Amino acid sequence: MPAIYLITGREALDPNIDGTAMQTKFLQERYHRPGDVADEQISYPAAKQFTEVNYAIAREVADADRKPRWYSGDFFGELFGSK
Repeated sequence: MPAIYLITGREALDPNIDGTAMQTKFLQERYHRPGDVADEQISYPAAKQFTEVNYAIAREVADADRKPRWYSGDFFGELFGSK
């Protein structure tokens, strides 16, 4: 079945914050390292917004009249789709 995968953006509401630089620093210095703990690095308002967007998309897909389809020629559709 086709899947929906969202990633969070890097753009901050504060124009003085470089989200790309923050993400790069996190991946280089904290991701999967001893300092990688759920602390101040989490923006709960952003997490809430991300959750709401994911829910809205999932609800739209679930309530649609037609089930999701693979694009013609899609590698995974050709491999796993029903023929």
